[in-house]
Amino acid sequence: MEASRRAAVESSSSRESLSSSSPTGAAIPVLPLVRYDVATEDGGWLPLALILGAIGVVAYADHHMMAFSLIYLYVLPLSFAAVFLHKRLSFGLIVVCILIHYFDSPRRVGVGLRLVHDLSALLCFGVVVYLIQRYAAQRELLVRTIAEQRDRLVKDLKLAEQVQRMFLPATKPRMVGLEVAGTMQAARW
Repeated sequence: MEASRRAAVESSSSRESLSSSSPTGAAIPVLPLVRYDVATEDGGWLPLALILGAIGVVAYADHHMMAFSLIYLYVLPLSFAAVFLHKRLSFGLIVVCILIHYFDSPRRVGVGLRLVHDLSALLCFGVVVYLIQRYAAQRELLVRTIAEQRDRLVKDLKLAEQVQRMFLPATKPRMVGLEVAGTMQAARW
């Protein structure tokens, strides 16, 4: 199970260096959609599709609400985007949400008030996404550190097993009238 998780992490980190060829034959780098610790075999299209669907639902509700703005409901899909998607994509979705709200809102308010409202929402979304991204980065660092420590511990245990085996005699002692047998089981976790 651990080997499959490690393989998934390695394959997702190698996805960052994937490239596709353009019509001119030059390699264009392809960035993965999701963070490496939530990576899936299909490249992570499902989290992106769900987040875009949630943004669409909020945009639809915001468009049909005449009394007040629902722009702050965008924080829910943006929070999930910060958890599952890469930083650039998460911050790009903030801009998309603000633009959708700005150009699709049926409410008639002054330009100054609308700009203040949208800029305050932009600041709020940016702070929320930044904090969640920072938390996720710290979590990824912790996971990597724990994996490195576990690998070092396993290496030390294998070394201890080899040292223990060196203390055992290479051959059975030969004594007339006495048969000697022995076994050694190395410590495991």
